[in-house]
Amino acid sequence: MIRFLNPRNSAKTPIPIICVLLAWGFIAGLSHIRYQPPSVIPRTADPNLFSAERAEEAFKRLYEDARPHPAGSNSDFRRNVIKEFESLGYQVELHESQATPRNRRSAQETLPLTNILVRLVGKEDLPPVILAGHFDSVPGAPGAADDGAAVAALIEIARIIRDEPPLNRDLIFLLTDGEEMGLLGARQFAEEHPYADEASVVVNLEARGTTGPSILFETSDDSQWLIRAFAKTARKPFASSLFYEIYRRLPNDTDFTVFRNKGLSGCNFAFIGDVKNYHTIHDNFENLDRRSLQHHGENALNLLREILNSDIESAPKTQAVYFDVLGYRIIQWPAAASIWLAILGSLCIFSFFRFCGNLLLTPGQASPLPHRLLSLTAPIISVASCIGGGLALNWGLGIDGVFENPWPLSPFPLQASFWCLGVAVLGGIGLLIGNRLDWRWSFLGIGLVWSVLAVATSVQAPGSSYLFIVPLLFAAVATLISRGSAQTGLYQKAAFVSCIFALATGLIWLPLERLFYDAVGFRMNLVLIIRVGLVTSVLVPLASLTPIKALVRLTSLAFLSWIILVAWGTLSN
Repeated sequence: MIRFLNPRNSAKTPIPIICVLLAWGFIAGLSHIRYQPPSVIPRTADPNLFSAERAEEAFKRLYEDARPHPAGSNSDFRRNVIKEFESLGYQVELHESQATPRNRRSAQETLPLTNILVRLVGKEDLPPVILAGHFDSVPGAPGAADDGAAVAALIEIARIIRDEPPLNRDLIFLLTDGEEMGLLGARQFAEEHPYADEASVVVNLEARGTTGPSILFETSDDSQWLIRAFAKTARKPFASSLFYEIYRRLPNDTDFTVFRNKGLSGCNFAFIGDVKNYHTIHDNFENLDRRSLQHHGENALNLLREILNSDIESAPKTQAVYFDVLGYRIIQWPAAASIWLAILGSLCIFSFFRFCGNLLLTPGQASPLPHRLLSLTAPIISVASCIGGGLALNWGLGIDGVFENPWPLSPFPLQASFWCLGVAVLGGIGLLIGNRLDWRWSFLGIGLVWSVLAVATSVQAPGSSYLFIVPLLFAAVATLISRGSAQTGLYQKAAFVSCIFALATGLIWLPLERLFYDAVGFRMNLVLIIRVGLVTSVLVPLASLTPIKALVRLTSLAFLSWIILVAWGTLSN
């Protein structure tokens, strides 16, 4: 085992906490690099590959006038879409209907709708798969990303699959009208068209920005087989069951909501970077990142190939907990297993505390009761202090109007300031408590907090449970390793287990920073502050193993960085 501490068991050193903070910085930097969409495949590449450059050619023909095309006044744009499919040799079907937009007061104020459908026949008589997007925009935006990227992707995918050997089941290309008016086209399709009753799976493409990776952010409840298919086919997978736990609590819907309520299995992709352009005149052809279009299209194409040739009907209908590891691979397990994984991790954590029991109970070595209680509650104190400091920061910046725009021009200094505040609060607690902080009881305290949260989320919000289960399981493995090392001192074992716990926490939580900001910006600052407080609280046991002088330097550096970042963020926004 790595010897984090000096050979003398009682000697403290700042090395463990410094190593963890440096590793966290590396993870944050790597995640920023990894969470970029893949490079564009040129038009000269293999015609069986999705190419954003080839899709862009259709894009330019569709957006020749670059005007908004909302439902009820998008006949020219619709004709352009139809021409693209017909030029590929497809027969286009129009599904015409009427519906009342959500912003109309009278039921008589109906809006004409026209959905576009294309059906590619497969080899076998099996339930078809739908690839969906919407072709209308909001009245004030050209809609190049929302949802023009989906339209261009569907056309390029239609070209590719047309030239391939017949697939096992039918594929239906569906472009709905009136999504921006209240999911009108999708609702009418689900209620009126026979294809909606035939289909079994839907893959929907959306956008809530103009840049960023294409993220699998929503699935149906029977998600495990879909996640396995996505993990098998995605070149650069970005997915998390946490996204849906957040998304379903927000007042947002897409056409996929209609399909899911209809009983169809499926998944929903979107890119959400530069959300400040969403539903504005800046959602235009120039601002759309071609890499986002590339990622969007290839995710859909590769997943469709797998689904269309799979035995969907016999796939297990179980819900999954899933997440990607820096876009390299997907980790998933059945949601029902979360509670047992949480309990297993908790038992192993507490076994380490039990392993230290002789020292805790031996006269002369056990801490006084007030010190034990203070150490036990130190992680909770850290979270509460971080929340208080973060809310004070939020209130202070709010006076200057910084947070009037949830997506400011320069978000980085404001985001980083919260993390510096969390480290400063942590160091301040270590300094205030000083020698009264017992690492054994603070380790038990953080173990209790995360065990309770792991069990609670496993029951109430299983999609988010991995945020607590994975660090617990890593700490459990570290505990077993440390118990098997007979020649290593107790302080060294404590540093080893605490470091592994903190590193696993950083690996799971820190890559979400950019995506979390893209999703909600600074509209949910309390959630942001709680998140920072929870993550930095895992450093409490390491703070108790750090010399006071080192804590003074660490706290001073974090506080100074916080002041600089707040000033930078205030002046730049």
